[in-house]
Amino acid sequence: MKLFKKIFIVSITVCTVFILLGAEMVQSVQAVTSINTLNGVGVRLYDLCSNPSPSIGNNDVFVYNISTVVDEGVPVCIVPSAPKLAVPELVIHTVVESEVELCDAIRASPDNSGYVYVIGVGQGGIVLEKSLEIPEGKNVGLVSADVSAYTVCLVGGDGVDTVIVKCGGELVLFNGVIITHAKGDRGRGVYVKSGGTFTMEGGEVSGNRATRGGGVYNEGIFNMRGDVLLESSKLFANTAAKGGGVYNVGTFILDGGNIYQNNCTNTLTSTGEGGGVYNAGTFSTVSTSVISYNTATKGGGVFNVGTFNLDFATFILYNTAAKGGGVYDAGTFNLIRGHLYSNTATSGEGNDVFNETITGKWSLYLLPIIVAFVAISILLVFLSLKKTNHQRQKFDCACYNGSKGSLNSQK
Repeated sequence: MKLFKKIFIVSITVCTVFILLGAEMVQSVQAVTSINTLNGVGVRLYDLCSNPSPSIGNNDVFVYNISTVVDEGVPVCIVPSAPKLAVPELVIHTVVESEVELCDAIRASPDNSGYVYVIGVGQGGIVLEKSLEIPEGKNVGLVSADVSAYTVCLVGGDGVDTVIVKCGGELVLFNGVIITHAKGDRGRGVYVKSGGTFTMEGGEVSGNRATRGGGVYNEGIFNMRGDVLLESSKLFANTAAKGGGVYNVGTFILDGGNIYQNNCTNTLTSTGEGGGVYNAGTFSTVSTSVISYNTATKGGGVFNVGTFNLDFATFILYNTAAKGGGVYDAGTFNLIRGHLYSNTATSGEGNDVFNETITGKWSLYLLPIIVAFVAISILLVFLSLKKTNHQRQKFDCACYNGSKGSLNSQK
């Protein structure tokens, strides 16, 4: 009986230690991946509206007082971008008025020139019959021929991508140009092939619809730059089953601009992952940017299965999804510094961040605990039965010998 008690006490102690260790490890994972669980676990939260110049640490996360947010969803106190070098006024090399002229201008631009050959698009825009291709060796910029007077559209044909940047080619989009499709037509705004580069210094990509990457499908390098307050770069109102705004399997650097009102809910399929961004490559935020008012089934703002580095003054807010209103993470999410708040998960699972890895880690921790508990329970039952059988044998033996003593007297 004493042996039974000792085994029982040791078993309970071991199981308790495993459970507490597992819970502590999971809590530590949550502390660096979900803003919902940051408070009180050693990560400092700052209200930059009341304290715009805090002492910043590597693991600090910025949050804002909801009362300082205006109706449009943009915080009143946005941290300004890091100062950038002044860009001289663009020199337009040629102005085009039609698809034929635009394609001729791209072919005539110098190969591997080391500078951007800027093409001005004339008033009225251009409706494309085929995808506009930026071939290897060409570094082309598109801008409105008169930015102060009018905005122009590049309208893609139904079922084709508006622009395709090939390996070794580079497209730079400036203010006054909208890459889009006619209402109801299908096709991505920009398809960046592996080895290609697409840079947004301004302009917008909007009104596109595809299975993956409604606005931009990136296999190469996608740099999105711009001023949030001036809305110089915008990626909005695009639709896809995965990656309404951006589908990234390459390198996506968000260095300013707005990604908003993109949609992945009830679209071409029921997948609905990544209303703003679907990331299966490397996605890094490095300056003031906003990802807002996007919708999806999973990851209203961002759905991540690659590497997502959230840093500096990036706002992920007012996005909606069933799970992970702000971010749905199933990859590597490095939350360095960022702003996540007022996102909505309709299922109640991860308003700002839903981390699938955390759920997986629970199973990793609980499985050995459950196996150990079951094994110990079986051992205890076996020992208990063995002791009972031994006592019965002693009792039967005593009765057979005609003993008048009790089992307690058999020594």
